Amino acid sequence: MVTLASCWAQVRRGFYDLVKVGASPIAAEVLQRIAALYAIEAEIRGRSSAERLAMRQVRSRPLVAKLFSWLEIQLGRLPRSSPTAEATRYALNHRTGLERLLDDGRIEADTNVVERAIRPICLSRKNALIASGDDGGAR
Repeated sequence: MVTLASCWAQVRRGFYDLVKVGASPIAAEVLQRIAALYAIEAEIRGRSSAERLAMRQVRSRPLVAKLFSWLEIQLGRLPRSSPTAEATRYALNHRTGLERLLDDGRIEADTNVVERAIRPICLSRKNALIASGDDGGAR
C-alpha cells in the first residue's frame, strides 16, 4: 500500500522565508523546533528502520505533538491573511503526512536527497527547451 508522507523541508522553507525577512518571531520558534527534529534525524541516519522507528517514537513523537499543539494556539492569535498564518495553516493541513515518519522507520523526514538527485535532469530538460528550435541556438 502506498501512503503519502509530507516533506518537513517544505514546511520549514515557509517559515525560513519569514525569518529571513525578519517578519515573525513565531516563525523563528518553529525553525528551532524543527531543528530539534532534524538533530534527532541526524543521529539516527544510517540505522535500521526498526531502530529509527523506536527513536522517533521516544524522542520525536513528543516534539511533533507539542509543535502542532503550539501551532494551533498561534494560528488563533494571528491575523488570518498574514504570511505567518499561511505558513502555519500549510503545516497544520499537512500534519497527517508529516507525522507519517513517526510510524514508519523507512520514511525520510524530507525529500531533499531526491530533489538533489533529479536537479541535473530538470536543468538539462530546461536547457534543451531553450536551445530547441531554429532560433534556440541564438538564445
